[in-house]
Amino acid sequence: MRYCLTSSKILSSVHPHAAPARRRRAFSLSELLVVIAAMAILISLVIGSLGRARELSRIAVCLSNLHQLAVAANAYAVRNHGALPSDDFTANGTWVHELAPYVHNMQAADICPDATLPAGGIGTASLAWGSINMGGPPYAAGYPWLANDIGSYGLNNYVSTSATSGALTSMGTATVGGTDTFSGNVMSANNIVGIGNSLVNGNVIAGGTVTAVGATGITGTVSQNVQGLSPPDVTEMFDQMLAYDNPWPAGSGNLDFSTHPVQIINGNFSPSGQTTITGSGTLMVTGNVDVTGQFPSNHVGGSVNMNIVCLGTVQFHGQTSINGSIYAAGGVKFSDGYYLHGSIVTNGTFTDRGNGTIVQGPTPPFDARSSMGITLPGQPLFADAIWVDASPQSMDPVPDNLNLGNSTLANNDELGIFCINRHLNQVNVVNTDGSAHTVPLAGLWQLQWSTNFRPSTVTIPQSW
Repeated sequence: MRYCLTSSKILSSVHPHAAPARRRRAFSLSELLVVIAAMAILISLVIGSLGRARELSRIAVCLSNLHQLAVAANAYAVRNHGALPSDDFTANGTWVHELAPYVHNMQAADICPDATLPAGGIGTASLAWGSINMGGPPYAAGYPWLANDIGSYGLNNYVSTSATSGALTSMGTATVGGTDTFSGNVMSANNIVGIGNSLVNGNVIAGGTVTAVGATGITGTVSQNVQGLSPPDVTEMFDQMLAYDNPWPAGSGNLDFSTHPVQIINGNFSPSGQTTITGSGTLMVTGNVDVTGQFPSNHVGGSVNMNIVCLGTVQFHGQTSINGSIYAAGGVKFSDGYYLHGSIVTNGTFTDRGNGTIVQGPTPPFDARSSMGITLPGQPLFADAIWVDASPQSMDPVPDNLNLGNSTLANNDELGIFCINRHLNQVNVVNTDGSAHTVPLAGLWQLQWSTNFRPSTVTIPQSW
């Protein structure tokens, strides 16, 4: 017997309460956007972490480079009677040349991984300073003496005794026209002219030419056309003393430093005849210094302990005997006998028509700059920089642009050469003892660049 299943029979076999088959619901547009946004956040976090890890790796390489430079600098000092490198007296180039024999690979050691390409002169936070090659010999626009140098670190000028020392340092022409003895180096950023019968027991370094018309004798070397020479800025020094040393108003007659070692005269200082000086100290003068007659009168058996820091010119027209230094923003002129145990630093010209002696020696402890050129424990040696070197001062401002730093290289803003956003708003610094560390930009004003540097507090705007 055959059976035939009809459609009605089949339908009757389906359970009357069976649930219909479920349909898969698609993602809505809003849900899809949420998922994409979450994935984007996760990817950005991963990429950010990887980027920061790469930057931390570059910071580590930079710190290693700086440590190598510090080791090389100390090896250099062993061979050079304790003197650390200096750019001031390097006739052809920078400290890179001085340290090259002590570093296995100087081209690698003096370049930070975050500033690898040369800028063709002054660097930036992301470009090294130095020469470039445009299909011909390397050159640096405006700085031909950088022709063979590239780097992204700068030297703290205060670690070198030669960088701040000398019997005479002038910005203008130095005319040695008397019968004098200079026991120490004579340096001018301009020309040096000798038309007398003077003796220089040291080196003669000039940014221009050296002309010895008379019988000037020089026991050391003579270097001409040396680039980048400049004396310390006396105005900057004066402002720093005014801000930090609380100068006492000086009397109109004799000077007594017994209770107030730093005194100031607002105006000219023009003593005539005999002037008595008591104690040891520094006289600050906002005007000019014009001294006639014997100065001081109480120097029998030895010079008095006194420095002069003057915003104008300094002239002596009589017998002078001082155990100290003279710093003048203007020129300095001697026209009679004198003895000075210290240094002369002038941002103007130096003219000598007298008969005297300048003996460069250990500067007295009361000197306004006695500590400069003395190496300190933990003193910065090299740091990330846009230029080959700098001489930081406490009152240097924060640069307007942390990518460029102080691209003008102005004397009153030399911390701006180091204050650049190279490592996440930080820079790397190595000390004279070889210890390298990362410093927040505001922390640069807390480092002991020299013993005259007064740590101060600055603010780095958050927008940078």
